[in-house]
Amino acid sequence: MLKFFSLFLFTSAFILSCAKPPSLELQPKAEKTDTQQKQTGTCALFFKTTHLCVELIWDKIPTETEKGSLVLKYFVQEKPSKFVDPRQDVAVVVAMPKEDHQSAAVKITKVHEGEFSVENVILDRKGLWEIQLLLKDGSKVVDQVNKEITIK
Repeated sequence: MLKFFSLFLFTSAFILSCAKPPSLELQPKAEKTDTQQKQTGTCALFFKTTHLCVELIWDKIPTETEKGSLVLKYFVQEKPSKFVDPRQDVAVVVAMPKEDHQSAAVKITKVHEGEFSVENVILDRKGLWEIQLLLKDGSKVVDQVNKEITIK
């Protein structure tokens, strides 16, 4: 009986240690340089009204217990190696639209021409999230593009 109980405890501990914690389904972290962007000139996130592209790069991927941060780099599709400041104010909203849930406000800081740091990114629930990248004139949203991510 003692052998059976020991085997049961060992097996249970092994199975629990193999369980995966909730994780984000994200792209691998890109380098902090603009090398990849210069080479490809891709514009995965395009603002249709202002005709700007933005590259979203995770600096620190958020977890259930730690805040994350990311970098936004704005450029014109025809000149991906030259970052430009949008004419409008940059704003970011982190939300779960299907759950009617919005995360705490993020902190946005201009780092260089066309490059902004976004801190205090909180993804505290499992499910589908949107990082809503906004260009605003005062309180009016002039243009918007969304990046969906999933927490499993």
